[in-house]
Amino acid sequence: TKTVKIPFSKPKAKGGREYHLKISFVLNADQPWAKKGHLLSWDQFELSFTTEPGPAVPLQSMPKLAVQESDKTVTVKTDDFTLTFDKSKGVLIGWSFNRTELMSSPLTPNFWRVMTDNDRGNGMPNRCGIWKTAWANGTLLDLKVEQVKPQRVNISVKTQLAAKDTTLETTYAIYGSGDIIMKNTLTPGKDLPELMRIGMQMQMPGEFSTMNWFGRGPQESYWDRKTGYAIGLYEENVYKPEHVYVRPQENGNKTDVRWASWTNRKGTGLVAIGQPLISASAWHNTREDLEKATHINELPAKKSITVNIDYKQTGVGGDTS
Repeated sequence: TKTVKIPFSKPKAKGGREYHLKISFVLNADQPWAKKGHLLSWDQFELSFTTEPGPAVPLQSMPKLAVQESDKTVTVKTDDFTLTFDKSKGVLIGWSFNRTELMSSPLTPNFWRVMTDNDRGNGMPNRCGIWKTAWANGTLLDLKVEQVKPQRVNISVKTQLAAKDTTLETTYAIYGSGDIIMKNTLTPGKDLPELMRIGMQMQMPGEFSTMNWFGRGPQESYWDRKTGYAIGLYEENVYKPEHVYVRPQENGNKTDVRWASWTNRKGTGLVAIGQPLISASAWHNTREDLEKATHINELPAKKSITVNIDYKQTGVGGDTS
């Protein structure tokens, strides 16, 4: 053992930032089993420097929002973007920015995941199956639209899920800047099995296949499998994932995500920001594709990508496959 003084000095902390110190131990000479520079171990420490939040954008400086309602939809827009909501289900079904369509399917609540080998081994499909279609088979109870300011519109949705007495309340605070602050509140009924995940899912056109995130990486991680992955800034091509399972299953999740984005070659796209942390992932197939296939060669080529934005999903286990 040896005491080592780390050549490190406190930076001048800037607002809205985080600071992490990562220490790595590497070989300083070639060995018969590895070359110079081979990583032996590492650890990372979050530094508790006090930083002020970034500057807020004044509401009155944002463009004004226009609201249009029909029997089937609610539209909220400015000159730059348009949001379209389905009144029958209370979900966002369209989002365009400068005439570029960002969504190819609705953004819907999601409480299910593709089975892992361990899920199959512990009987999860039968035990927790009620959550798979809990939202799809649910009933819209209420939808309210309120323009609280010229630059802000609130949409609130309440749904009775097909899972005993479970309700889901979703609020969308839409700003003239193009930001949407979303909040989901799930109130479960009694005597229900554990949730596999709580989050939202949608399809985006395949051009938005560059995923960037600030969180753990670069490999997939889950809340019971994450300490081996450092906090950092990472990038991944959704069509070339870090790891592919021989039998398709849940994959690609990123934990402790501060923000994640999905963009095209022009840099246009969507960014999801946690308050404070979320999980996120993206696939070049649908959930249904992954559930049906028994080998990777059976997965169809898709022009859209699936985006998962979650609060959390259950761990992957390890002793029941």
